[in-house]
Amino acid sequence: MILATITYTIIIFSLIWARYFFFVIRSNTSKWLSFLYDFLVSLQVLSTYFMLLNHKKPLWAESLAIGAYLLALFIFFWAIETAKELEFAFSDNVGRLITNGPFKLVRHPFYTSYIAVWVTSTLLFSSSIQWITLIGLILFYATSARKEEKLILNSRHANQYSRMKKEIGMFFPKATQWKSWISEKSWKSQS
Repeated sequence: MILATITYTIIIFSLIWARYFFFVIRSNTSKWLSFLYDFLVSLQVLSTYFMLLNHKKPLWAESLAIGAYLLALFIFFWAIETAKELEFAFSDNVGRLITNGPFKLVRHPFYTSYIAVWVTSTLLFSSSIQWITLIGLILFYATSARKEEKLILNSRHANQYSRMKKEIGMFFPKATQWKSWISEKSWKSQS
């Protein structure tokens, strides 16, 4: 599990870097909510490291985990490259609306990348702590995303964002997006 551990470590350092050096935090968020989030992430991370270092998995499982971790890392850095100066969760400030890069695929690609990492670890090892923290983290991301969207819908971007909500999924592409991509590909291949 050495490659999975190395890949996971790169992800964790990337998340820590982004939390403190990329995201601009301007919020009235209560300290307990921030503490709860950090606590859940810490439990998820520590339990995953414990499992990575103490439980051997078949090569196919490790390979799938590495692939999922790398995909999450790609989405994360693609979102960073696309969204310079994006506000952190529970921000009270609405900046510009981002509609390119991974934001064309999902409305919250950062949360998508986080969820992908936590789901991968949880499915790989399936410990009780991981399942509990996964549920808590997904609830946190859903709450954060809804609050962010409420702020956007009360801003000058309301009309454009309403259209985006209808067309683009929150954390995962909508079925209509997949159908559109498939029909677009088949149309191009017939040309």
